[in-house]
Amino acid sequence: MKTGLVIYALDLVPMTTFYQTVFDLNIVNQGETYTALSSGEFELVILQTPDDLLDKYPPTANPPAWRESNTIKPVFYSSLPIDAIRTKTTLLGGNFNQPEQEWQYHHHRVCDGTDIEGNIFQVRQQAA
Repeated sequence: MKTGLVIYALDLVPMTTFYQTVFDLNIVNQGETYTALSSGEFELVILQTPDDLLDKYPPTANPPAWRESNTIKPVFYSSLPIDAIRTKTTLLGGNFNQPEQEWQYHHHRVCDGTDIEGNIFQVRQQAA
């Protein structure tokens, strides 16, 4: 079964660059208001928030505040070391918790971060 996720973006191009770079995803389809990124059996679609809704979602602070009121947290299983994800995330303007905030869960090393708009995501790496 292929899995996927859709994220609305206040600014499509930077969000596309962020997810493509941090998680090594490939652009598989692109239009004026969306980008579809993929790797293996996972697809991430980033949609530009429609103009008539942008005033309801003002731009986030820099660095972005963690949107802890969201009811969903995407989980990315990565073959890359969490430290590499942490570095890429912060270089591109997101946030990522420090090593002392990591934990173990079902044989995975786990840590949370945010994208450049404050959306929280979780990264899991197979523990050694």
